[in-house]
Amino acid sequence: LETNLSTMSNKIAPWPPSEENKLISLVKSNDDSSSSDISHPSTTVTSEVSSRSSDEGESKRGESKPGESKPGQTSIPRESTRKRISARISRTATVLATAFSKENASKTYKLCEIYGTGLLSIADAISDLFMIIQFQNTNQLEYFKATIACVGLNVVAQMFLTHIQNSKKSLYTKLKEQVIVLSFLKPGFDIYRCSRMSDRKLHQPIEGHYFSRYMEMTATRVSELVLESTPGTVIQLSALMSTQVDDSNTIILALLSSLTSAAAMSAFISYDFDISNERRTTQPNFYGYIKVDRSSKICTFASLFFVSLFNLFIRSMTVVLISLKGGLPLVILILSLEFLLYIALKLYRGDYMYWLPVYGVWGGVSHFLARLVIKLATDWTAVVQFRHPQEVGGVYFAFNMFVVMTMGISSAFLYETEKGSWAKEVVIGLMAGACALLMTSFASLLYFMDHNYVKTFISTMSGNQYIQEIFTKGNSDRRKLEIFHSNIYKWKPYVGEAIRAWLETTLPKLVEESPDWFDDDMKSTIHDDMVTNKVLLKKIRGEHVQKIIANRRRSMVFEPPTILPAPSSGKEEKHENKETPIMSSP
Repeated sequence: LETNLSTMSNKIAPWPPSEENKLISLVKSNDDSSSSDISHPSTTVTSEVSSRSSDEGESKRGESKPGESKPGQTSIPRESTRKRISARISRTATVLATAFSKENASKTYKLCEIYGTGLLSIADAISDLFMIIQFQNTNQLEYFKATIACVGLNVVAQMFLTHIQNSKKSLYTKLKEQVIVLSFLKPGFDIYRCSRMSDRKLHQPIEGHYFSRYMEMTATRVSELVLESTPGTVIQLSALMSTQVDDSNTIILALLSSLTSAAAMSAFISYDFDISNERRTTQPNFYGYIKVDRSSKICTFASLFFVSLFNLFIRSMTVVLISLKGGLPLVILILSLEFLLYIALKLYRGDYMYWLPVYGVWGGVSHFLARLVIKLATDWTAVVQFRHPQEVGGVYFAFNMFVVMTMGISSAFLYETEKGSWAKEVVIGLMAGACALLMTSFASLLYFMDHNYVKTFISTMSGNQYIQEIFTKGNSDRRKLEIFHSNIYKWKPYVGEAIRAWLETTLPKLVEESPDWFDDDMKSTIHDDMVTNKVLLKKIRGEHVQKIIANRRRSMVFEPPTILPAPSSGKEEKHENKETPIMSSP
């Protein structure tokens, strides 16, 4: 054996020193017996032969056994792998800590809002497209037509809004804006544009536009809420509950996309309105419920998100259960009665007209549509911002959440298994769990917010009273002048004479001092008949101011009427008078 091995060793080419050292160190690490054999020449040759033969066999097979390392390769210790993972986690944590630091928190939030809103909008559109294809393939034509109608209505509404906003712009700008709408990226573009503007300019109309950028962004979000996400949730939930679906995973994913998109839109609307420095300065009695520390901001935003999500789920499931019980006519009857009761309450309090300074025929249409859209958005997605006195009011917002949970539990117990594909125990369990989570989310919102603003959820103040208090309780001249941004029916019959007397003494001082905020846009909002000094009126009506007023009047919807209803009594301080809604043309 030794003779044969020595003969073979003479035929084998010598190992390179580096490879031999690796082989020896590998053998030494096994055990003492192996290390003692290395010094023997025959054993060294045997180990060399066996290692080479094994290498040749493995190269022929093309792979090695799991857990084994090839000769010439050093295995990575587990400790070094753990160190690399921990280092990566540490670097990621450092990046996140820097991004959400006090200095960069606002920028990070804006980036998350821009990309998040855009991605959610695209994801919702893609999920709706998949549902349209699935409904067509499964011959569910009712759901197919309803989904197309929802997406189409939202696109048409946004295109109409974009056309009005850019009607004075060039053809290229109009086409570019319409392409943005058709690409389903308008919510993200609106947020990007608003993020590049100062807080004060954000809430003022830009020259050549009818609305401010912030109002345009809010209108786009509300349109997507009311016309696409909310109806889409009802359609998908109805398809999931009323029929036996072969591929339910697609519908569930589309349902989650609609719920998430709607809840995120609702949370962004409420959050953005409250963190505005401009609004916190001018309206401190309503804005400021979100605390300034980061943890409270995150928890409050999460609470706003889940309040909207569970409210939408309960409301949608309630409508589906009612439709299974009595059909679509019963659903339309209940929703219509609910809206008519809301309008009757607004009329009783003399608060039917919306705050926008829109008059004439367009005014009548605009006030009705505004009340309808805000009511739907509040009922279905619980937008906390809409508890504002100029919208639905604090008491109605809190009462509406109680009505949503009551109707949800009642409809679950009236559910009949024969008309649906889900067991009654499952429906009752889902509804009870959603109601419990809604109450928990709302309690979490009240806990993390500034407790001084809890009263805004039970406020009985009307929109008329709130607008009149802009002047009567305004803490600055600038704040008092902002009353001219509101519909004159809501303030002029009651505090018009007081405003005229105040302008007689304050306007000369403003013209002389000329503060930064008293610019041409602010001057253009002051009504001619409120200034008794005609010489002073001529001073504030410069060429640029007259151009702004002319552009506003050419819109044919913003010109105030010349005849106003007289108040029923002279008690201006109580704000209990009800104006007659005259819709006279300019």
